[in-house]
Amino acid sequence: GDMLNATILGTFIVAIFARSIFHIASRGFYAYQDTRTPFIVSIFAIGATIGLSILFYHLGYGPEGLGWAQSIGAVAEVLILLFILNRRSKNKLINKDFLRATEKMLIAGFITACVAYSMTKFLPLMATDNSFLQTFPKFCVITLASLIAYLASCYFLGIDEATPIFKKLKKIIFRNTD
Repeated sequence: GDMLNATILGTFIVAIFARSIFHIASRGFYAYQDTRTPFIVSIFAIGATIGLSILFYHLGYGPEGLGWAQSIGAVAEVLILLFILNRRSKNKLINKDFLRATEKMLIAGFITACVAYSMTKFLPLMATDNSFLQTFPKFCVITLASLIAYLASCYFLGIDEATPIFKKLKKIIFRNTD
């Protein structure tokens, strides 16, 4: 219910997303047995984040400025790592297939976000829901609806990375039908 806390958390969303991509990108360097490049880029990103934090403080952004600084620094770090990794792979990493797959995943994520948001409006978590039995069923329904929306989106968009999940679900559901 506190708008300031919600705004601050909202500014960190991009940073969370970028940090998850960072771990994937850094593993690409580890495959080349290079731990130095991600380390150096991270040092640069930390310095940039500190500089942005100070700048945003002086510009009067308050605590939200810290979230924005983190998000901008994390995105810059990931973009630099992906640029270097793409150059090392002779521009074979970020190609038409990669961009098409990313586009499909973003569409599936957007559909899932719309379903999750709609479910939170249909089953709102209220400040008065102060017990486990009041919040947990709502949380489970929202999560299940979001998961189904994501899997359905992946299926209809033909996202190859979701195929193992569908094979496992098919095996579980139809195991006794032979």
